[in-house]
Amino acid sequence: MAKKRIRPKVRRSPPATGRLLRLSGVLLVVALLWLFFAPGVGVLAWWGKRAELRQLERESAMLAEENARLEESINRLQNDPLYLEEVARKEHLLLRRDEQVFDFSSGDSK
Repeated sequence: MAKKRIRPKVRRSPPATGRLLRLSGVLLVVALLWLFFAPGVGVLAWWGKRAELRQLERESAMLAEENARLEESINRLQNDPLYLEEVARKEHLLLRRDEQVFDFSSGDSK
């Protein structure tokens, strides 16, 4: 059976250990800065995307409410003749065949 060689532990000098610690610290700081400020994937970009998501969710909720109101209006226009007449008169200024419009405004039309 072959004996394994045991390598002696390498003892570093105090200056080498200090340099290694400084290098590790610098690399750690650079990595943390990269995680925080990295373009498109950093923490700041993540916060921005989160705020954008909240804004889009609010807009989506408002659009869903408007969509529900419009669906109700469509339903009433299709099924309620009185509502249809009201909309035609108010929004489109339509009249019945036997109606006339008298304008009593105080405009200067001499």
